Amino acid sequence: MTSTLRNLLYLFLFVCLVSVFILIARPGASIEAYLFERKVAQVLADYADRTVVATLSRLIGEIETLDAAVQRLRTEPGDRNLEAAASAWRTARATWQLTDAFGFGPAAHYNFDKQLGTWPLDRPLVDHTLQEITAGRLKLDARELRERLYSTRRGFLAAEYLLFRDGRPRSSGDVRAAELDYLATVTEVMRLEASDFLAAWIGTDALPARQAQALAAAGFAPRRAYAAEFKRPGDYLSRYPSASVPLQEIMQDAFTVAEELCPAVGEVLDSADPQAGETWYSRNGLADLQGQLKGLENAYLGGLDGARGHSV
Repeated sequence: MTSTLRNLLYLFLFVCLVSVFILIARPGASIEAYLFERKVAQVLADYADRTVVATLSRLIGEIETLDAAVQRLRTEPGDRNLEAAASAWRTARATWQLTDAFGFGPAAHYNFDKQLGTWPLDRPLVDHTLQEITAGRLKLDARELRERLYSTRRGFLAAEYLLFRDGRPRSSGDVRAAELDYLATVTEVMRLEASDFLAAWIGTDALPARQAQALAAAGFAPRRAYAAEFKRPGDYLSRYPSASVPLQEIMQDAFTVAEELCPAVGEVLDSADPQAGETWYSRNGLADLQGQLKGLENAYLGGLDGARGHSV
């Protein structure tokens, strides 16, 4: 046996002995801690990717469908196109309600809940804005609506007011040209804000090129990927010092939504008031509650239906 081969054999035996010693000496608590940390990492990754990012990606697609339906309605006013826009609003609204379960992080830092879903709608200000548009004193565009007008004049509830009355789509003959112009601007801003919400989680550079270009053209600042920090607690670039902190945020937000749902359920189901809940004009209150509950289920089970991962 050559000396080189002998040395390699001794090295191999040494490594084997050290490995056996580590396996025997390692306490069971350390193994359990390792497995727990690995599971927590999977839970956080699935929560970010399969719950938050998947929900926001769906929301953007549905708001884009709503925006396209509104643009068709504006170009070709008619009951059929108005009903299509109203239906698209209900679909997007259902997905928007899922986002209640992750009201921390970007939703709280950048007020996406207010930009897209402020309640109550300031109807007098909306009506005043419509009067200004009709009189030719205001030419409303997306930048003006985003930067100079209050959030109570845009978002889901502004679109609802322009599309619905008494729980049904309005008659197209009752909708004025100024309302169609306003509605088109509202849904354009909703599309941009939803894309920015997703960008705040995954980073603007990870958006589809079309969405990133639209945000840049509208003057939105680039976003860093919050999900990268969320999924890597303890990393020197993460605001989370340990895995317990994002887990606490997940559960705290779930508790908050559940606590708010308790009186809301009674308000909607036990009241004869047609304006019970937030959606006074579409009377979408029951669907809103179902969406919030579904959002809690998704957050707890680790993703959307059919694509779930590790549950908290």
